[in-house]
Amino acid sequence: MSPFKPQGEIAQWRIAYDAFKAAAVGDEITYARLGELLSINPQDGRHRIQAAARQAAKKLLLTDDRAVETVPETGYRIVPAVRQIPMAGHQVERATKALEKGHDLSVHIRLDELSETERQVVQAMATGFSQVAEWARQIGRRVDDHEGRLSDVEAELKRLRENRSK
Repeated sequence: MSPFKPQGEIAQWRIAYDAFKAAAVGDEITYARLGELLSINPQDGRHRIQAAARQAAKKLLLTDDRAVETVPETGYRIVPAVRQIPMAGHQVERATKALEKGHDLSVHIRLDELSETERQVVQAMATGFSQVAEWARQIGRRVDDHEGRLSDVEAELKRLRENRSK
């Protein structure tokens, strides 16, 4: 069966999306539950469940401004908005590493094997990678700063709640 055709009347990602959308913040949607909804054995068809869940999570984020995180060996969790900050920070870290690899590939190259035009392209790529990597590092520092402030606020709220309950 083609991976581009729905296996039933409704595409699997849409079924997973509906499950995510119906869940409240903090709820876990297990592989077992998704397997049941999708008529897929969660042990044998985990990769199919994950593929549907990835597409559903992307749709949920873009359509409903809600994010999903993976719960290892369990399934997925609908996260509170504040959790999206460190999740976005993680993506910046991943992007920075990818940019560094692209930069390295464009800098550590045997230029003598390239034509003049190819050397110019490589030089432009290296410059572009350097600029974008620097922007990503700046964003990462800002995210780290905001995460630190957020942790301070959370700790203060916890302290105030504990004092109030005494």
